[in-house]
Amino acid sequence: MAITIYTTELTSAALDVSTIIIPLNQIVIGTIGASKYLVRGDGVTQARNLPRLEYPAQANIIEEIQKNGVKVNPASKAVNITVPTQPGDIGITDVSISIQITSWVASTAYAGFGYQATISVTGLTAAHNVVVIFDSASKIIADTAGISNGVGETFAGQLRLYSKSIPTAALSGFVKII
Repeated sequence: MAITIYTTELTSAALDVSTIIIPLNQIVIGTIGASKYLVRGDGVTQARNLPRLEYPAQANIIEEIQKNGVKVNPASKAVNITVPTQPGDIGITDVSISIQITSWVASTAYAGFGYQATISVTGLTAAHNVVVIFDSASKIIADTAGISNGVGETFAGQLRLYSKSIPTAALSGFVKII
C-alpha cells in the first residue's frame, strides 16, 4: 500500500514510512516533526494537520469518581449509578400539617403580610427548604387569605407562614422537607 501524506507544513522534512504501521480500517495518530497527524489506513490514506492534539490523546477518560464530594475508589471498570425512584431516596420527607384559625397572629415581619402562623413540623431544621401543599379545600381558603408562596421561615421543629389576612377555616395539607 502506498502512503501519501498531504500537508502544507512538510517542506523538506524527511519521512521514514517504515516506522508507520497502518492496519486496514484502523486510525493511527502520529507526529511528524512538530506537527500532529491523523492517518486513516483503509486504502485511501489521508492525513491532516491536528495542531491541538497531544499524543497520546486522552479523550473521555474519567480520572476520578466522587460520591457527594468524597472520592470513591472503584474496584473495577464498572460503575453502578443508583437513580432515586422515591422521594425519601433523595432526602424529601412529607409531614402532615394542620393550621388552626387560632394559630394566626398579627405580624410586621414582611410588608403586605399582616399575619403569621407558626406550626410544629417534626424533623424540620433551620437549614431545610420546604414546599407547603394544601389539600384541595384548604388551597382555596389559603389562596383567598393570601398565604405567601415565597415568604416563610424554617426553625428547629417549626415552620412559620405569612398571610395577608386570617384564613376563614383551618388548613390542612403536608410539608415536603427538602
